[in-house]
Amino acid sequence: MKKKMMTVVLAGVMTLSTMACGANTETAKEADTSMTQETGAETSQKTEMKDEGAADNAPKGEDLKIEDIDWSVEESILDGERILSFNYTNNTPYTILDVEMEFKQKEGVSVEQLKAFEEVSEHTDEELSELYILGYNRKIAEPGETVTESPCAVDGTYLWAESMGLYELMDPDMVSIAYIGHDDKAYAKYYDFKTQKYSDSTEGGQDIHEWSESEISSLLPKCEARVVKISDDEDDSFSFKAYGVSREEYQSYVELCKEKGFVDNEYDKSYQASNDDGYEVSIYYDVIEEKMSGRIEKEETEWSDSELSSFLPQPEARSIKVHSDSEDFFYFSAAGVSREMYELYIEECKENGFEPYVETDNTCMLKNEEEYDISISYDDNEESMSGSISAKKESEAGKTE
Repeated sequence: MKKKMMTVVLAGVMTLSTMACGANTETAKEADTSMTQETGAETSQKTEMKDEGAADNAPKGEDLKIEDIDWSVEESILDGERILSFNYTNNTPYTILDVEMEFKQKEGVSVEQLKAFEEVSEHTDEELSELYILGYNRKIAEPGETVTESPCAVDGTYLWAESMGLYELMDPDMVSIAYIGHDDKAYAKYYDFKTQKYSDSTEGGQDIHEWSESEISSLLPKCEARVVKISDDEDDSFSFKAYGVSREEYQSYVELCKEKGFVDNEYDKSYQASNDDGYEVSIYYDVIEEKMSGRIEKEETEWSDSELSSFLPQPEARSIKVHSDSEDFFYFSAAGVSREMYELYIEECKENGFEPYVETDNTCMLKNEEEYDISISYDDNEESMSGSISAKKESEAGKTE
């Protein structure tokens, strides 16, 4: 069962609850037909009416309706994995930043029915009784545009839903929609399928074109993406998240960083580089969400020259901190580590003579012939890695003999 960590949508843009809503398969098919018919002339007419004068006076999307979001859930394959993909066509006159739909169990669904599906077979009965599916798509959709290939998540967190049969046991409950108003600010709107009522976020309009005037941020090229939010802005560090970024735009931004004097250590979806003044840049790209994350800070790297630590490769990371360094135990944490870098690190441990005996998506435990034990863990949300190595204690060695 493959686990995938979800990330929080548009952190800092607005407080979007992880509520979501959807429709059953039949409703989705009906919506497909009616919405497709309206996409052309009627949508164009709506846009023109807004542009003629009412637009500036209605930034909060009073005319944004769930009926104008032509969505569906379909079986698909993403990176070799079976998924249920949440897709939609934006037939509203607004640019949509994110749609999140929550599907809750239909009345009368039993735990035994749910147990039949592999992706939730390890859930307890209590977990199954509260199980739901979150359909989300965080790709930016302009009016008339269709966005696809975004996985539905079991319970909205770790597991990708892959069985259409599981989805068909659910009914729509709530939807959250983030969009750009006519004042070029971000807003959130919610729709309750049970009461058929709308509400607006109390957060109000949020700026979507942030950047810093700090000295350290000036070392980075300014990001000109559709939506840019600052995550951290300190004297010795600066980070941002950019939404609506294509892979080509990510690659172009990496090239601009190189022109700024950063020597690169480049991977398919991540880029790490440092300059002669000791500043390090980390750029990561999320294909599913079309999101780019960037960070710059002063390099801080610790490592040990002890005999025990020599069994471990020193990781390629933005910063490394050693927490424990004794004769029989060594422990470190590393920040600015992409999943690709984590997987390469595991391969390096194997090349050093260690064989895995426990391996999951985010954890790997390995041993060598001398009974040295390595444990490596990865955090998707923090893009960080921790690792340790311990020597087999003499008392344990005696027991084995």
